Amino acid sequence: MKRYFLPFVLLLATVCSLSSCLGDEDNEIVYFDDAALTSFTLGTLNCYLHTTSKSGADSIYKRSVVGSNYKFYIDQTTREIYNPDSLPYGTDAAHVICNIVTKNGGQVALQRMTSDSLTWYNATDSIDFTQPRRFRVYSNRGTSSAVYTVHVNVHQEEGDVFKWSLLKDQEQNIASTPKLRMAAAGSHALAFMQTSDKTSTVVMDLTKRLETGFDSDFDALELGPAAIDNVVTQGQRVLVLSDQRLYIAEETADGQLSWTHHADRPTEGITRLVGASSKELYALGTDGRLKASSDNGQTWTDEAMDDDKAMLPTDNFSCTVQALRSNPEVEHVVLIGTRDGQQQAEVWMKLVDNSENLPNGTWTRVEQSNNASLRLYAQQMLTVIPYDDARLAIGYGTDAFTPMLLSKDGGINWRKSSLYTFPTGFNSTAVFGATVDNQQNIWMVCGGSGQVWRGRLNRLGWATWQTAFTE
Repeated sequence: MKRYFLPFVLLLATVCSLSSCLGDEDNEIVYFDDAALTSFTLGTLNCYLHTTSKSGADSIYKRSVVGSNYKFYIDQTTREIYNPDSLPYGTDAAHVICNIVTKNGGQVALQRMTSDSLTWYNATDSIDFTQPRRFRVYSNRGTSSAVYTVHVNVHQEEGDVFKWSLLKDQEQNIASTPKLRMAAAGSHALAFMQTSDKTSTVVMDLTKRLETGFDSDFDALELGPAAIDNVVTQGQRVLVLSDQRLYIAEETADGQLSWTHHADRPTEGITRLVGASSKELYALGTDGRLKASSDNGQTWTDEAMDDDKAMLPTDNFSCTVQALRSNPEVEHVVLIGTRDGQQQAEVWMKLVDNSENLPNGTWTRVEQSNNASLRLYAQQMLTVIPYDDARLAIGYGTDAFTPMLLSKDGGINWRKSSLYTFPTGFNSTAVFGATVDNQQNIWMVCGGSGQVWRGRLNRLGWATWQTAFTE
């Protein structure tokens, strides 16, 4: 049972009466004016999860969660206390045992949820943390106090669940285009559409259109006909080569999309852009070699390759860039595409070190798995996107889309994943595009039907709390 808060005067009186009984100087009590909470940990909690048996019967089972495994950070400036690594989905936050440590043995009181009244904190009482709770810490002298707000974060959804949303059922511009491509500039998902007469490429900002409810009118950037085959992503930017101009789309500080361009980009010897790392653009040359540019396409140099250039892709290019976990300064660049007459997709890679001005690395042809069932095969409109430290391949087979395939080893092995499947109601021809924005949303646009889909793995959308503080 909770002990209700006594007036603070009684606390002082008790302390004074205790001190008056101590005549020996060796037992003198030392008082401090500092009031601070220095440590907050949780005990063992209950977690209730839903399960379905093979027969289809639903049931709830309970498991224990070791609360001490979830570190709580204390921001002494704002006096906020929280666990950046949220407790598992289903954790009972209404009955929590916690342990609080204060500076110099100060006293702690808990504010009630429905009023400003206080009760003394008791380490054996369970506390309801389904909403943030306020604790008042008193110095042991009783001359000062401080109020802390404690957030016990619990995931409100299961992490490894992927959810799709149909944003638009029939977008007529997408439905009627003969060719599609997608790229993302920050949070802006861009659809590049070839006009029906194939004389130009129109760019649609799907993120902006979503904000306006996909009304019939939209501001479109119109580029040359070859632009649709010359779209690459470079970090948070989208670059497009069109009519000897390099167009750059970036998200501004206020969340808007901004377009700039560099004129007089020489395209002699360049057939198409195929990818980009943080410091280089990559293109396929008329001589069949890979080229690189570190000055936004003004000059191009031949790339070193460890295999025959005839083994390079010629179509359906995708380029993914992911920093190495062991060294964030080094990027793993993977180039994937198809080649005429070949059943298997081609995969090439190289490492780019951004920490120093080092020479270009060497492109290496990746040998896919010896197991034929684990290879990535050539498909119409094959699109590979980086997702959750892996690479996700989406492609159209002979007359339908094939299952999505995931590679976690740089393109060697490709496996089906139960996480990534097409949504119910998905309807598209081989005219198709997909991309990932900086919020980890996967966007898909569908030719023929005009559908616009967006989905995300739950845990990739969870908030990140601050874990480092400086004075």
